[in-house]
Amino acid sequence: MTSRPQITLLRAELAAVAATFLLFSLLHLGVSIGPLSDVHILDGGIAEAILGVCALVAFVATFTRPASAWRWGVVANGVATAGVMLGVYATRGGTTELNFVYHRSVLGVVALSLVVLILGRAAPRWRQSSIR
Repeated sequence: MTSRPQITLLRAELAAVAATFLLFSLLHLGVSIGPLSDVHILDGGIAEAILGVCALVAFVATFTRPASAWRWGVVANGVATAGVMLGVYATRGGTTELNFVYHRSVLGVVALSLVVLILGRAAPRWRQSSIR
């Protein structure tokens, strides 16, 4: 991934995902932020903090190691996809509406980002093989 628009888009996605994970970590730990509040879920707060830090590290790495931005994006979004799926599974018995909507929304974003990163990397190879 060497294209400036692609790296810029990846950075924006990683920053947004990191921010939402860290926000929901605080909410799960019982901190109210403006009109937002959620039930205290210690395990969820810890998991969201870990996912937020992973996304934040990947975001910073796209600046310090832009040549490996694709790898950082895949790892961060892969870990986030697995973590959010675990969160969806853990709350299958019921949760707040905010938590329900959040998990499904962020899952869509990180899973779609992961697919786009993987397919974007494979597309040039597909085009080359179809030319032969």
